[in-house]
Amino acid sequence: MGDGYASYRAELEHYDKENPSSKRHNTVLIKRYPPSGKKRYGEKEFLTEIEILSSGVKHYNIVNLLGFCFEESEMILVIDNFSNGFLGEYLGNRKDKRVLTWENRLKICIDVAHALRYIHYEMEDQTRIIHRDICSYNIGLDENLEAKIVNFWRSVFLPPNQEDEALYLEYIGKRTYADPEYKKTGKLKRESDVYGFGVVLFEILCGRLANDPIYLKESDKGLAHVARRSLSTGSLQELIDPVIKEEVGENGFVLNRGPNKDSLHTFISIAHQCVAETQVQRPTMKIVVKELEKALFFQNNNKDNPKMSLEDIKRATQNFHDDNFIGGGGFGKVYKGNLQDGDGIKTIVAKRLDTRFGQGEQQFFSELQILLEYNHENVIRLVGYCDETDEKVLIYEYLSKGSLDRYLNDTSLTWVKRLNICIDVARALDFLHGGVGKQVKVIHRDIKTENILLKNDWKAKLADFGLSLICSINQETDYIIDHACGTRGYVDPLYRQSGFLTIESDIYSFGVVLFEILCGRSTFAIHKHEGHYLPDFIKNKFEEGKHAEVVFEQIKEQIVPQSLATFQEIAYQCLHLDREKRPTTKKVLMQLKKALVFQNMASTMNQFAHLQIPLEDVAKATNNFHHDNIIEHGGVGIAYKGRLLWSGRLMEITARRFDCKHGDGDLEFLAEISALSVLKHKNLVSIIGFCDEIDEKIIVTTYEANGSLGQYLNSLNLTWKQRLRICLGVARALSYLHYDKGRDYAILHCNINSNTILLDDNWETKLSGFEFSIKQSVNDKDQVCPCEHTGTLGCVDPAIEKTGGVTHKSDIYSFGVVLFEILCERKALIHNEVDKSLALLAKHYYEKGTLHDIIHPPLLNQILSPQSLLIYSKVAYSCLNDDRAHRPDMHHIMAKLEKALELQLRGENIVRLFFLFYYPFFWCTSFMHTNFPFESVFLYLILLKST
Repeated sequence: MGDGYASYRAELEHYDKENPSSKRHNTVLIKRYPPSGKKRYGEKEFLTEIEILSSGVKHYNIVNLLGFCFEESEMILVIDNFSNGFLGEYLGNRKDKRVLTWENRLKICIDVAHALRYIHYEMEDQTRIIHRDICSYNIGLDENLEAKIVNFWRSVFLPPNQEDEALYLEYIGKRTYADPEYKKTGKLKRESDVYGFGVVLFEILCGRLANDPIYLKESDKGLAHVARRSLSTGSLQELIDPVIKEEVGENGFVLNRGPNKDSLHTFISIAHQCVAETQVQRPTMKIVVKELEKALFFQNNNKDNPKMSLEDIKRATQNFHDDNFIGGGGFGKVYKGNLQDGDGIKTIVAKRLDTRFGQGEQQFFSELQILLEYNHENVIRLVGYCDETDEKVLIYEYLSKGSLDRYLNDTSLTWVKRLNICIDVARALDFLHGGVGKQVKVIHRDIKTENILLKNDWKAKLADFGLSLICSINQETDYIIDHACGTRGYVDPLYRQSGFLTIESDIYSFGVVLFEILCGRSTFAIHKHEGHYLPDFIKNKFEEGKHAEVVFEQIKEQIVPQSLATFQEIAYQCLHLDREKRPTTKKVLMQLKKALVFQNMASTMNQFAHLQIPLEDVAKATNNFHHDNIIEHGGVGIAYKGRLLWSGRLMEITARRFDCKHGDGDLEFLAEISALSVLKHKNLVSIIGFCDEIDEKIIVTTYEANGSLGQYLNSLNLTWKQRLRICLGVARALSYLHYDKGRDYAILHCNINSNTILLDDNWETKLSGFEFSIKQSVNDKDQVCPCEHTGTLGCVDPAIEKTGGVTHKSDIYSFGVVLFEILCERKALIHNEVDKSLALLAKHYYEKGTLHDIIHPPLLNQILSPQSLLIYSKVAYSCLNDDRAHRPDMHHIMAKLEKALELQLRGENIVRLFFLFYYPFFWCTSFMHTNFPFESVFLYLILLKST
């Protein structure tokens, strides 16, 4: 219990001497004071605590004094037992740290607040007590996690009728909980308890003790001082306990996506008031109780929590009728059902866990945690859950085709469909293993075809997270498990033998699934006929050089050799016994996509056969790729200028030669051909053809004489009017890509920057660089698309790290950076330093209202309409909003840029008219040789103001 006391848990019979029938036998805490003289406290404090606790203090949230012993040198108190220990034990960076949900934390705070309100204001006979030692180790937790204040040895009574006056006493207390005014002046008030409680509130919020070294490094005053400073700088989020951010529930599993926003805001606000520097600035405990109860109210009314009633689930499944039973496993049964959803009915799947012997409870919370927190298009979606009495039920979306294992030998499952299923599962695993910028990773632990579910369009989703584990993404060492679990035939042999689990164990199991899909047989079927599971079967065949014999006979003729080789190579690497030689999910995903590219390449090349240009012709056009012809070194290859005789015409071309020496560039090559061959717009670069021979992959486009925009950002020759027209050209191109009525899909460019914006001989915009573009259904335009390439440094949408992918609003962000590049005449990265990006700089100056300071004066002088600049800068700034939902769409941007250009042209026309009208006068008087430019602009501004 701290402070030098010894405390013991004991079984004790105790009773009131005046009432022998009150005899009870229960578990108690024995608090033994040190003998007087051995510590700076002893008999006086012992008697103080007895006096306080026996003076009519009767409150559910204050410890009960059951008895005491005061014999010879022994001073002992007998008090309530706290089966869940003390609050301080739940805080800190300890491996055995217990977990409290946000709701648990709020209720504990409210319990303590009720106790303090009681001793400050609500005791009988106007008795008032100041505890004087509020800290997390003086808050005990009973079997229901209900809190009680303990340790009243430092407490004092306020004299009756002394409502607002203070006591002046020598300061005693713990440094990091100390009321700074009391410590400095000796003035003790109830607000001193409020301060200590405020520190406890921040401990609960941050998950660490107030004297944690991490805080003492910043301030010897500890957490309260650090929290106040963080609030003033807007960085408090960095201090919040990560467990709270992910809403860890009972049994240590996440139940919600995090605290309700209003709940968290209310809590932080009152905690901040409690630790105000002066006593007069702090709230009373009456106010604190109200605010904390408000925070709990907000949390309990969190609409993000998909908890459902057992009654609704029974109605949906006809009381779990046998006719609705569709499967079962070790942890329970699965039922199909029809759930009332608003005005309609939706089909769901209900997994009812068997909890008769406590079985499945851990798996229930584990799966619930992951499905609530990890949302991905290739992870099964949780519709809701029920946790009532002895019933635990998970409700999922219904996927009509069921599990993949049913289709392994189905001939309608073509090789392309199989590859797409593999890619979907790889995307899910990449997301779970840390591909979304989270601080934790999920190890599935039971990857198998039975746990891969299929929608009607064959889109795959990974399911069944009952065995899954979450661990830190920075955890370098193996994750140790007492015993291996999973499904035989899929389990990583190293994990099975040693009990050591890592994400590479998932890779091994996925390798088994990949070969099942290729073979058209399950690992169990192979075990039945061959006597061993699929991994050994594959290894034997490969060692014998019989790679082709493992391919499902019914799809063998469909597969392009290069696609098969790429697939088999990566799948075989997944089964490597040495974990360090297994690929990452990112590598697996990339190779599977490449296998699909090779498979599609044949049909694509046939489709665009009319665009094929012989390598010999391209080499001749570029003087055999001479270095003098190099225009640009790009991310995926080198661009050359040339003159090509094609279709009877001699034309200037750009030949982009992809770097495919190490198998890279295939995906990008196909993406660009697919995009440019179907997209036709005056502000897009035009494809002439392509070459795909030997190891050469080249795309030939029209040559744009003025090069890229990036060359002219700080050029005085590029006027404001030209810059606006270039911006408008890009906006029109992006609007066409994102929304074209003639297509049922949108194109996400994914690489908007000043170097992919080309300019022809008339300074017309031509958008290029489609090698990373993504095709997306118009119905999914707000959905996140996973991507390997996220853009050019300085232009990358910051939301990608949080969401794990791009949307059309990612192009908008990148375009916003380009808009500021054009306005400020500088590159997106200043001196190529990521922390000195133009986006951050421009946002800072815009928000301060001093954007003019980073616009070069020569360009600023050309802007003849202040309103033009205002509209332009406002739309550019809105593109850079961190929240994608608040970024404008291309229609809006295009309209604003058109208005900005219109205002600039109107300004130029006024100046031109003025010049024409007054030119003879200036010529006759020779004024034109003196101040004409100043006078004309001056008059223009007057005329503009008058309009």
